Amino acid sequence: MILVEPASTDPARVDAAILFAARLRRRGHAAMVDGAVLPPGLPRGPRFDAAEVAGDPAVEAPSRLLVLGAEAPDPLRLAALGPLPAGVPVLAIGRFGPGQARAALVRLGYALNATPEAVDLSALLPGTAGAGALPPFGLDLGPPPAQDAAAPRLVVWLTEAEPPAAPPEPGAPPAEDGTGPQPQPQQHAPFDLAGLVAIDHVGGARLAVVARPDRRAALRQTRLADVPVWRDDELPPHALAALADIAVIAGDGPATPRLWAFAADMAASGRIVVDATAEGHLAASGAAVLRGPRAFAAIASYLGGTVLPRRDTIALSVRNNPWTAGAGFDRIEAALGLAPPVPAPAGGRRALFLPTNGTGIGHARRLSLLASGPGLSGRALFAAFPGCRGLIAAAGFPSMPLVSRSPRHADPYANDIINARRLRALAGPGDLLVFDGGYVFDSVVRAVACGGARAVWVRRGLWQKAQAGTVPPERLSIFARVIVPDEAFAELNDPLPFGHPPVQRVGPVVAVEQLGPDAREALRARIAAVTGRAFDRLVVSMLGGGQAADRAPQHHAVSHFAERRPGTLHLSVRWPGSPAPVPEGAWRNTVAVTTLGAAALAQAADAVVSACGYNSFHELTYLGVPAIYVPQMAPFMDDQDRRARAAADRGLACVVAPHELLALERRLEAMLEGDAAGAMRAAHAALSLPPPGTAAAAALILAELEA
Repeated sequence: MILVEPASTDPARVDAAILFAARLRRRGHAAMVDGAVLPPGLPRGPRFDAAEVAGDPAVEAPSRLLVLGAEAPDPLRLAALGPLPAGVPVLAIGRFGPGQARAALVRLGYALNATPEAVDLSALLPGTAGAGALPPFGLDLGPPPAQDAAAPRLVVWLTEAEPPAAPPEPGAPPAEDGTGPQPQPQQHAPFDLAGLVAIDHVGGARLAVVARPDRRAALRQTRLADVPVWRDDELPPHALAALADIAVIAGDGPATPRLWAFAADMAASGRIVVDATAEGHLAASGAAVLRGPRAFAAIASYLGGTVLPRRDTIALSVRNNPWTAGAGFDRIEAALGLAPPVPAPAGGRRALFLPTNGTGIGHARRLSLLASGPGLSGRALFAAFPGCRGLIAAAGFPSMPLVSRSPRHADPYANDIINARRLRALAGPGDLLVFDGGYVFDSVVRAVACGGARAVWVRRGLWQKAQAGTVPPERLSIFARVIVPDEAFAELNDPLPFGHPPVQRVGPVVAVEQLGPDAREALRARIAAVTGRAFDRLVVSMLGGGQAADRAPQHHAVSHFAERRPGTLHLSVRWPGSPAPVPEGAWRNTVAVTTLGAAALAQAADAVVSACGYNSFHELTYLGVPAIYVPQMAPFMDDQDRRARAAADRGLACVVAPHELLALERRLEAMLEGDAAGAMRAAHAALSLPPPGTAAAAALILAELEA
């Protein structure tokens, strides 16, 4: 195990150690950073990076120690390193001036009781002093994926100097005690928004932006609202480089270690970098980059007139540039005495299916249907939250458990850091991640952007207005394709707000397992035997198993209805992992049932009360089951009310608002004693439904897996 240690606790040096250990790991070397050196205020992106490499040297003894930034060590930090086991090589990595290496080695050797060796980055790769403690050697990411020549992927990295502080207002009292007015950073923009808009349209390029965190919110309010904007520490440098065919570095800020690593990865992979910064540090270093115009407004013309017409020639020149050969990661490996990594044997490509959000039952149900498609079932595995792993196991698929969010976690995203590591372990280069959910978590982004897997998003439509256009463009951009299962009724298939990646609509993804008359009667007899309740009327309620709303009032209303009717049995269905909406034994004629076979119970029932989620609605509609729909109305969910009213307009069901508890009982009375159920069955019999799209969606996933 290679232990990478920063020579000081400066946050930039710690970040460099994290990144270098991660880059070693990507090359196949076992490497870690002592978790004790990580500062408590580490930003979110570096926290995810650190989780990949943090370890405890006391548990896993290092076989080699690398000390970064050894030209300027902090004595207290060196003292914290402590003695090493005898014989462990120690290498001091830095940019040493005359006589500086010897002094650094003496200090380091004294602290460690060892004899370190110096690795002088100035001698290995002259001219790149701006990289700081991070050895600026590039990872070869391989050639960019085949792209339409008219639509290269263009990344603009905006560098910005820290805004100067504005003086306090005249006459303000002094702030020596920290309570008075403080100097405020002046707001200034190092780029011309019109110039950035012009870049967005040059040569048909597909633009993405890398910027400071506060810039993303500002750009969302402009004409660039649909452009992916990545924080400069949101992904490691190699992952950002993998998103680009051409990169433009612009602005007046310093070239940070992450930026140097990004540029080195671009060059090592034969990709084009244009240095359009005010100082031109990258170009001045001798790196294989182009020196672009300093004026931001001129960048679009430079790209359109100089770079894009000669794109292939420039990329070839970058590949053949002597600096590129000298900046390959194998150079630093050789200097550290590390053997070249042995490529892992190529295995068969796999499809990792990932259902999320709430309990995840509906998402898992859809994905289990798709994973059973021809060509997929033998290559499919799942990663899932505990609430839906039973459904996945029942469908015959293995699953990796994911960690659910908890108020006991120190950070709201702490569970996602663990999930990111688990997904990275399952989905590697060549694999396909198939995601079904509403929110794209950081763990999903990193499994794709950092691990080299491709991704498909299965995203059902019919979102409420507040949710319809809220997918961040940068998160959408990681997917190779979006598959949208249609609704049963055409007026519910809203126009899609996606332009890229490609979007493919398919018919409703639904399982139709029809019970015949004999099977229905056999199931009713079995229910009576298992529950010990003879009944002549069966009511089934399945009001949702997610976290969208408290459904206890509706469950109690149905239970109260059944309680007043001798011979009526109410089965209160909940999904595995969902909390019980009604205490066990609270009602004599109500039995709580935990099952994955709700569709069969619904066919055996005389009346069904259901939420109107995608799966439940389409199963009941395609099976021809009359229903009373009580839509879930949480603003972050799909528009269940529209879906339910479309069925009611066709006479297939009736709709009751969640608060209309007396109306719910009246509707149940009409279903059991009146002719409402018969009229609904007749409407179902006359209905023409689109063919299911399950096979078509599975075929699209298989095509992406084999692409």
